[in-house]
Amino acid sequence: MPKILEFPIRISCSGLVKIEIGEKYLGIINRKRLEKGVIVYTPPGGSYHYLGGDVTKNYLEGMGLTFQEGLDLRLSLPTNEEQRRRALEDFVAWFTSRQKRELKPDRELYEELVKEEKLLLPEEYPKDLQLTPLDQDPVRIREPTNHPGQEGKITEYFLELFQSHFSEQILNLLPERIKIRHPRARLLTLDEIIDEQTSDTLSVENYNGRIPIASSFLHFF
Repeated sequence: MPKILEFPIRISCSGLVKIEIGEKYLGIINRKRLEKGVIVYTPPGGSYHYLGGDVTKNYLEGMGLTFQEGLDLRLSLPTNEEQRRRALEDFVAWFTSRQKRELKPDRELYEELVKEEKLLLPEEYPKDLQLTPLDQDPVRIREPTNHPGQEGKITEYFLELFQSHFSEQILNLLPERIKIRHPRARLLTLDEIIDEQTSDTLSVENYNGRIPIASSFLHFF
């Protein structure tokens, strides 16, 4: 019988993008976790921002939520359990209203592909890139986090999943760029994603071995 996790003490909201190239899927080693010595391939994308400035921030804080990192929708729930339950319910209603928050991970995707991993040049990145939602409702997962500074805390994840629509020209270009950035970027097979680790041994900084693959990839399939 699966273990029922205790009620979460934090919330994390992200948009993740499936980039498929020749029956393989782009995975990128998460930079923030790498800085803390945690090696893992994650889908492109990342944390959503709230919009609307102090009005939105004050509204969410009025639920009893506490922001952890700037504009990111990474929030701590109240310490009192009954207040936590009420705050989570209120947050779900706000999040699913799709108001005053990012609705697609365009910003994070650009930062990751262009600014961080340099898989595309700024002028190559399509200004009108389409990201199609794979589900109407966010995927909700409750599990301990390994986010730096919050390790082990039970977290309610809200994941919105998207299919990318890059041009054939970009999809033909990316494999060579990925080779240059390897192993920071890698095309993962479905078997590797199901196994949740790479099929071969890779070296990254002081690590040498099979690299874990985030379970969030599985929600694409």
